[in-house]
Parts: sequence; C-alpha cells; structure tokens
Amino acid sequence: MSIPSSATSIRLAERMVALWRSNPPSTLEELVRDGSMRYAGVVSHIDHVANLVDAIAVLESQQMLVQCAPLIRTLMESAVTAAWFAATPGSWDAASLDGIRQRLKLARDVDSEQGIPTSPETEDLEQGEKDLVEFFSTEAETFLGRVQSLQGMGTVYVGYRVLSGYTHAGTPLMDHYLRQDDSAKFGLQYSADFEFADADKCFWSIPPMVHLAVSAWDSIDPDARYRSELEAITRLTSINSPVTRRKTERQQRAERLADRNAKGDAARARREAAS
Repeated sequence: MSIPSSATSIRLAERMVALWRSNPPSTLEELVRDGSMRYAGVVSHIDHVANLVDAIAVLESQQMLVQCAPLIRTLMESAVTAAWFAATPGSWDAASLDGIRQRLKLARDVDSEQGIPTSPETEDLEQGEKDLVEFFSTEAETFLGRVQSLQGMGTVYVGYRVLSGYTHAGTPLMDHYLRQDDSAKFGLQYSADFEFADADKCFWSIPPMVHLAVSAWDSIDPDARYRSELEAITRLTSINSPVTRRKTERQQRAERLADRNAKGDAARARREAAS
C-alpha cells in the first residue's frame, strides 16, 4: 500500500474524531469505573488527540507541514498514553506519582532560587510522593516505557524519533531548509520554502494513532460503542490497534513451558492408549 497524501490522512483522522465526538462519555461517573480514575485519564488523552487533529488540520490547510511535526509527536504520545491507561491497572497512581515528582523537582528549584528552605507547597508534594512511592513505574516515567508495555507498538517509537528531529531545534530541523546542490558554492541550497520531504510519511502516522486512542475507550466500554466503525476502518485501511498489554519475558517463558508440558502429557496419553 502506497503512503496516502497528508490531506488524505487528515480526512481519515477527522472521520474517527467525529466518531468519538458523536457519543463520548459524558459524566465523571461514566469515566470512573471500578473506583479507578485511570479511565478519566483515558478520556482526557483521547480528547487531546481529537483537539490536536483539529489544530493539525488548520496548519495542513495552510501547507505549514513541517510545523505540524511537534503536534503529531504530541498526538502520538497522547494516543499511546490513552491506551496505556486503558490497559494497565494501577496506571493512575503510577502517573500521579510521576506528576508529583515532576512538580516537586520544580518546586525545589523555585525554593532554591528564592533562597528559602522548604515551602509549604514543597512539603505537601514531598508527602504526596511518600504516599504513592509504592506505585513507581518506569512506564509512567517514559514514553518508551509506555510503548514497550503495549502489544503491537514496535514501530511507534521509531516514528516518534523521526518526529522529534523536527520538534527540537538542531541539525535534523536545519536539514529541512537545506538541499544538496553540487553546483552551489557550499554544495547546498537554502530556502525557507522547501517542501517537507517527509510530510506524507509523518502524516500517515496520525490515523493509526487516532484509531488507537478511540480503541482505548472501546476496549474498556461495556457498550463497545465505536467497535463496528473502527472495524470498518480496519478493513478499509489495514489499520488495527488492539489495546492489550505486551506479555513480559517471564510470562512468555511460562507459556512456552506450559505448552511443552501439555504436549508431553498428550504424547504420554497417546502412548498409554496404544499399549
């Protein structure tokens, strides 16, 4: 399958955003299931994905394509995080701990800058960290950890790294404005208006991520309100984003051992039946 144009990718993403907005969870009671706030985390990130698609569509319509890269990167983070919340028990507490630690670091820096020992706000954050320390998770701390925790997300981090090159100031971003030209004085041409060479590839990462985000809610919704439409999109595009946790190496070894034992039991049973 050839990579569609950036405009085609946006239209497909907008179709799924419209699906989400046609029947979203409407109350906090609907968001919080089994006493866990992690479902509110799912919806918050899906809404952010939907809003990012709106913003990207505006920039795409103005042909400001390279400027979309940071938003596509954030969209990718938000979609994976929505799926991580949906698939991971304890994710709310783990994310809360990570959030407290980030705010605590900033609070301590502010205290130090102001020359004060420890502010009441910092003390509250320190207590919050102690209350949640048992929920520490590397998955909550890093995007790579969340990607690796989910099944079928093997190539996502590669795309994320490509987008990072156009998100942060540095050489990859400069390369967008330069083209090799052996006839030029320095072997390069510069233009502020060069076409974004990776545009279609980067924009094609949007529909799978929107599909993943909407699938995240569908995976925990007893009504599975979006499933038939998502399956139709899968048949049309081969985009499929099952929201399941990746099995650990220990789980995989245990399954292989159980499978070997089962085969051995079956072989013994056959031999006994034949004797």
